[in-house]
Amino acid sequence: MKKKWIIFSLVGLAIISWLPYQYKKQQTERAFAEYLLIRETGIYTLLGSKPITSVLLSYKQVNNSKPAEPTPIFGLQFTKSNHFKKELPDLWKHWKKRRPINSSHFSLVTIREKSSEDLCLVNKNLVRAALQEYYSKIAEHLGEDFNIDDVINTIDEPDSYFWTKIFKHHLACGIFYGYGIENSEKFKIDTSNAKFSNSIKDLLNARFKKNISLSDLPLPMFKSFSDPDPMIAKYKTERQQIQDKYQYANLRKLLTEALR
Repeated sequence: MKKKWIIFSLVGLAIISWLPYQYKKQQTERAFAEYLLIRETGIYTLLGSKPITSVLLSYKQVNNSKPAEPTPIFGLQFTKSNHFKKELPDLWKHWKKRRPINSSHFSLVTIREKSSEDLCLVNKNLVRAALQEYYSKIAEHLGEDFNIDDVINTIDEPDSYFWTKIFKHHLACGIFYGYGIENSEKFKIDTSNAKFSNSIKDLLNARFKKNISLSDLPLPMFKSFSDPDPMIAKYKTERQQIQDKYQYANLRKLLTEALR
């Protein structure tokens, strides 16, 4: 009897010790999913029509040897009583370590430049569709042809043809960020008459509000050159559909299942 009691006690202690770890792990993953999907509008890539969403991980001046400072998660700091205060690079490191990405439809790719490091959420099906629709325009701007299948098959690699050649061009970049072909073409010509797709109020709310939900979801931010802009109208429709269907969804599980 005494032996059974000891065993039950040890099991109980193990469970008690395990629960806080699991809670903290889930909080960390929830914070990452909320930041990526809501604050940075990545949910339009996960559930909508936006091929790629990019999030700034770090930035430094080109001629500055000082290490880049991580981008803080505005409004996402938990109270001291929760002992939880993370920055985005740490959240991403935690996610990457515990959540292997094996999806054939989605990917998270880290792209490093001289002055910055970005994390890109990629919807491969939407990227393929955009490449097929705008192949002639992109190939013309690049000055060379390319194989779409080869591009998609290597898109998980930061040094692949997609990231080093196609994505470097402003037209292709605008298309894959979901700005629309008209806005992408006009951006390099003249931005004096352009307006932003989002209000500053919505953008600041998404960045600084502490407890955030899909009801706070802003539109993707880009320069718009037409009024009305069909891209803005499309994203407003998508936002409403996402909010209606996923308002009470677990974003951590949603992202985990998509990347699995």
